[in-house]
Amino acid sequence: MDKSAAGHAKAVIDIEYRRGRIIGMLERSVLFFLVLQVQYIALGFVIAAKTMARFKSLDDRDFAEYFLIGTLLSLVSAATIALFTQWLLLKNG
Repeated sequence: MDKSAAGHAKAVIDIEYRRGRIIGMLERSVLFFLVLQVQYIALGFVIAAKTMARFKSLDDRDFAEYFLIGTLLSLVSAATIALFTQWLLLKNG
């Protein structure tokens, strides 16, 4: 691979990485507010929509494991912070 092709591949990877980070932050924000508002059914719809968007990619076992780990980590982190925030609001309110 020549330098220009390697540079282009790196630029594409960087763009995908930034895009993934933005999507991850938005996902955790939505999950946070849904848990905070006790909207567990809506939370299920968000997770289902995310899975449907990646359905064909889930045939690849490595990607499926990566996807599941990432989704669970996002959900657990957002839910933990939301529940802690809810506890603080109730404690001080």
